[in-house]
Amino acid sequence: KFAAQEADTETNDVKKRPAFWVNLGSWVRFDAQTEKLMIKAEQAGESEVRFSARGQSYLVNLEIMEQVNLATGMCREVKRTEEDVASNNQEEEEVVSEESDAEGEDDAEPSNMRFQEPAESSRSPRLQKLVDKILSPAVQVPLPSQAKEEPELLTEDQVKQVFKDNVPGVEEFLFRDLSGEYSLNFMATAYRTGLRAFHGTDMNNHLMWLMRSIVHHGHEKKPGAQSKLREIAEAFRDCQAVQARVIEKTGLELLGVSSDFRGLVRTMVGDYKSMAIKMLAMDHISRQFVSDDGNPTHYENRLTADLGLSVGLNKDDVRRADMDEHAGNRFGRLTGKRLDDAVKRFRNLFDMEALVSTFRNEVNSFSENSPVESLPQQFLKWASECMRQKHIVFDEETCCKVDIEYELSLAVLEVLFLGTTGAEEAETYRGEKLNDLFLPVTVVDDAPPASPAEPGKAGEKQAKGKKGDAKGKGKGKGKSKAK
Repeated sequence: KFAAQEADTETNDVKKRPAFWVNLGSWVRFDAQTEKLMIKAEQAGESEVRFSARGQSYLVNLEIMEQVNLATGMCREVKRTEEDVASNNQEEEEVVSEESDAEGEDDAEPSNMRFQEPAESSRSPRLQKLVDKILSPAVQVPLPSQAKEEPELLTEDQVKQVFKDNVPGVEEFLFRDLSGEYSLNFMATAYRTGLRAFHGTDMNNHLMWLMRSIVHHGHEKKPGAQSKLREIAEAFRDCQAVQARVIEKTGLELLGVSSDFRGLVRTMVGDYKSMAIKMLAMDHISRQFVSDDGNPTHYENRLTADLGLSVGLNKDDVRRADMDEHAGNRFGRLTGKRLDDAVKRFRNLFDMEALVSTFRNEVNSFSENSPVESLPQQFLKWASECMRQKHIVFDEETCCKVDIEYELSLAVLEVLFLGTTGAEEAETYRGEKLNDLFLPVTVVDDAPPASPAEPGKAGEKQAKGKKGDAKGKGKGKGKSKAK
């Protein structure tokens, strides 16, 4: 009787809390502050939520579950899930939120991003083992193939017209909100000669040819052109580091550069590493380790260059970060204890549980319309080759839709990157021993472990010359205080 009462009490203590996600190629959860706005709107019966991030204004429609960039009109799918939250934790969280609201704007963080640090000690040994492998050069997105030469076929006016025809209001887009600095002019220049920041580097032709491919795709009115051109136009409202990242990502997608299942999951892992870098940058800025000009991209590049070898950041991100002269001039390299502390903080901020959940959601989104090269399709192909009981990835009632739970999702990632699950011998999944579900596999790492003491290269030339030194005595306000 007492046991039953305790069980009832435990059940009653667990409540459901909404979680909201946006589709950025893979499902990514909204930051806590924006999610709080959505929950309040939902509770009040409101259908729309407005918020700002990275200098852009957005509207989320909770009825049709869609996010719209109010400047460009670009739409992204939104979804709502639920997670278990213990009632006592929820009460604590609400108290903290109320206190934060009462503090006033002067005490607020310089971004709408707020995050809790997931303490490394809170991870189970099983999960920590997978994190240690994933946050290493053994799991690293390699450099993409060099783009093929694309000739200059259009005049400056024709290039601008391509964007005008596909991106409403693009004529008014400004670079960094600077009066008279119209983004269209910079886009036309990038088509003709590439991005100025990359002139004289191996990246210049690569980015210029990709930019031309994107514009030609739009000029020929091929499928998907509008969304690609919108992404490019949005990027040209920001600095050249952002422009380069979006040009490369969009251009390679357009050229059909695809991956197998492991490669697609590795890309998802890379996205979560990139998010952890952004969180680390905001953490350092909010704690006044460094100061910035409201655009954290260059400090993110500083961290990417310095931490890239240690935690296996995407090689193309590291390469671009190495070429960011602003990062090299304004921020000193992290070395020694400062680098070790930053790596440790990065590992704590990396959200492994969210990665597993996103992977699960992506796999379960399979439908008859899923492209052959998509992650859900590639997962089914992998499962047919690497799992003994292939039907176990489908729902139990009808066996007509893909439906894997968190436990199997975690086990798949372990097999993919460690070669075996970390499950206990007796652990089961839908009545079957979890360890018996997989065939033996051979794991091939992406790269051998790198020396953690080896620094990044960004600003190396400046460190040796007049523009700065390893202590960050460069131009601007970005002198590092991190210890």
